[in-house]
Amino acid sequence: MRRALEKSIRRVRSRLATVRNRLAEALQGRHRDSATRLEADAEALAAELDELKQRRTATPTHVRAGDLPEQDKLDALPIGERLFMDVVRMIAYRAQTRMTAPVISAQGKKPNARRLLRALPTSDANIIPQPDGGILCIQLLGLGSAACDRMLMPLIEELNATATIYPGTELRLVYELAGDPLPDVSPDSGSGQEV
Repeated sequence: MRRALEKSIRRVRSRLATVRNRLAEALQGRHRDSATRLEADAEALAAELDELKQRRTATPTHVRAGDLPEQDKLDALPIGERLFMDVVRMIAYRAQTRMTAPVISAQGKKPNARRLLRALPTSDANIIPQPDGGILCIQLLGLGSAACDRMLMPLIEELNATATIYPGTELRLVYELAGDPLPDVSPDSGSGQEV
């Protein structure tokens, strides 16, 4: 409601300025008949502007959510679902925080490990199952620069050291960057934990 009033005030104010400019031109050109009509238009617009300003003053700047009409109310998640979503976000944030340590050590002074980790899930990768070797190779195609790829190497080494088994299979997850040889991870080098 208040936004609509603000928009109307700006529109009327602009029209009033245009009419006043035309009135000034008409008075300089000695066109008395058009000046009279423009004076009447300017008075009407000024009155309309005053009325809109009074309505704006009477309109509250903030409206409580409970006072909104039904069609304007926000669709909110029930408390249980919001709590579940918050827990998922916290788990994801903690996992990302844990993954930043090896990346930060490779970056040195640059404090953008989280930005690099946010780009990782959206980057392209090949999934190459090697059932004979008991490996599910995740071949990361890189983040677009050799420097970013080098910063990921400590994280890849740490992930490979866990020797995580892909759920529902006997295949061990092995990560590599495209163009690099398959990392040497022997089956007895890790704990063989499942995700």
